[in-house]
Amino acid sequence: MSETPFSVEERALSAALARPSPVPYRVLLVDDAPDDLEPLALILREEGYEVETAATVDEAVDRFDRRPAHAVITDLVMPGRSGADLAKAVHDRSPMTGVVVVTGHPTAKTAVSSLKNGAADYLQKPVEPRRLKAMVSDLCRQAPHDLPLRAREGDSEVVQFDGFVARSKSMKEVFQQIQLAAAADTTVLVYGESGTGKELVASSIHRRSARAAGPFVAVHTGAIPAELVASELFGHERGAFTGAVEQKPGQFETAAGGTLFLDEVNTMDARTQVSLLRVLETFRFTRVGAQEERVANVRVVAATNRDLSELVAARQFREDLYYRLNVFPLRLPPLRDRREDIAVLTQRFADTFAQRYRKLDTVAVPETLDLLQRYPWPGNVRELRNVVEHMVILSTDGKLTPDLLPRLVAGSADDSDYVRVPLGMKMKEVERTMIARTLDAHGWNKQQAAKILGISRRSLYNKLERYKIARGPR
Repeated sequence: MSETPFSVEERALSAALARPSPVPYRVLLVDDAPDDLEPLALILREEGYEVETAATVDEAVDRFDRRPAHAVITDLVMPGRSGADLAKAVHDRSPMTGVVVVTGHPTAKTAVSSLKNGAADYLQKPVEPRRLKAMVSDLCRQAPHDLPLRAREGDSEVVQFDGFVARSKSMKEVFQQIQLAAAADTTVLVYGESGTGKELVASSIHRRSARAAGPFVAVHTGAIPAELVASELFGHERGAFTGAVEQKPGQFETAAGGTLFLDEVNTMDARTQVSLLRVLETFRFTRVGAQEERVANVRVVAATNRDLSELVAARQFREDLYYRLNVFPLRLPPLRDRREDIAVLTQRFADTFAQRYRKLDTVAVPETLDLLQRYPWPGNVRELRNVVEHMVILSTDGKLTPDLLPRLVAGSADDSDYVRVPLGMKMKEVERTMIARTLDAHGWNKQQAAKILGISRRSLYNKLERYKIARGPR
């Protein structure tokens, strides 16, 4: 008796549950001797760990405060404070983070002293790579995946989550939704404007799911010519069309046992929509130019920067496919609606690029943060990241000052009587921005705002609801 696709799916899921789930653990290496530090960093990076380095205890504590690590490997004897001091500092901040002290002359006294200060173990120089990898692996497995950020300058509410960092309530709700979505092996539809982090959400869902040991494959359907989307997704046989000189598996096969992320799913042509619907309904697909059906052992996470219900109403998207994709909808808020996250995101990016470009530790001055928080960010977090990278490259003293901002962002606070519209902003967003700014400028007097905008109050109320425009706190 032949197997049904559902029995195949259930067995694959059971197998995935039995396998360990790989997670991107962070390791902080601390040593004042680069010749000792760099080989260890290389060993751990080759194992897939995210590695940060520091040359002193003070630098290590600062880096840990900015972004906690799952394991810390530190030399014992360094200028100033010792590795034992660092072990205590880390233990006070994050008791679940394991610390290993490295020493050239281990004695019972130094070992006991280190363990009393919070170290989990110690290593002797020269460090044996196999022992280092085994020790770090054990420490990371014992640590929780999400480590809390230490409260700094009133930032006790800041949360980091799988590459995200946020203070806003709306993003914390997104993190909860990601965890719920990961626990259910069902289709997820991520809504969000360009630059909000839809692929990062999909990747987080994958890493936390029972399919984490399988591949994560991202397909940006909007970047593929319409006539090639079906071939890209489902594969093709040799000679199936002009240019198909050899057999090629599609991304549904490449992602077998894992997660397939379909970005800009709203751009799919009608024929591909029919094919995708069939896969979601039957867990089977056929390569272009083939007759044989294949089992689709994947979990689909789709994303769109358009409201699919509006496209359905306009007959530009299949209603039945919409319902199949919209089993678990997850909405990412735009950056302009969570301005309380701008400062912490700015510092995160500043730290990242300061390390990448070997700059001084970099901080945005209050005047710069004020300008960043006034700007509407049509490109969302991606645009903010690019702006901060630009500023870090230009900075020479560790300060991100207003004169380093691109003119468009720096000028966003000039003349409150004007609305600046960047090239490429969608008309829907232009209208939303115009309405919100007009209401702000007139104290949210809706009758006056409607008159200025040349629309009825009823129309204004409809647009407020449609664009989810609400008065912010005063």
